[in-house]
Amino acid sequence: MALFRAIYKCNICGNIVEVLHEGRGQLVCCGQPMQLLEEKVIELNKEKHVPVIEVTDGVVKVKVGSTPHPMEEKHFIEWIELSTDRETHRRYLNPGE
Repeated sequence: MALFRAIYKCNICGNIVEVLHEGRGQLVCCGQPMQLLEEKVIELNKEKHVPVIEVTDGVVKVKVGSTPHPMEEKHFIEWIELSTDRETHRRYLNPGE
């Protein structure tokens, strides 16, 4: 079953999809089931991938990791997505940011 707002990735070609309407079917790409990407909520092995969210005077700031994540051409965070019950905001990031 494809879950509402879930993000899936094809491990063969790299396609990424977000489910906007939940359904019973299984998401398939390149002849294989797509992998459900799960949000990072705990840090394992001192990873720098868990978001740190700060809210000050109604302004939301999101940092990736408690220490800054390197944003290099070969390894960087592609996007950050923040969802509430009513809205989803996505910010795309680039190497060097």
